[in-house]
Amino acid sequence: MSMQRPREMHLVLAILLLSAVIIAARELRPAGVVDLNAELVIAYLGLAINMIVGVFGIFGGHRLAWILYLIISVIGIVTIGAETPITALYLVWASHLCGFCG
Repeated sequence: MSMQRPREMHLVLAILLLSAVIIAARELRPAGVVDLNAELVIAYLGLAINMIVGVFGIFGGHRLAWILYLIISVIGIVTIGAETPITALYLVWASHLCGFCG
């Protein structure tokens, strides 16, 4: 039985799903649906999964794109605490650009 590399589309879908779960946990905590400990577990697990997916992506056909993705991910976690670049965009939108929303 040989191991196949994951298709890049599967990796992108994993990142989208992961980002949606992280954003949902962030939004549901103030409502009391998710407690702080659960949100922290989701955040740290999400960060680890994001890095693993990025490393898997390096072994695909778009090596440079995945290396840049990992660099952007690290910048996002260090600067604003975003587990994925998608959650970084969401955090920037929700906190700075949408100050007049709601």
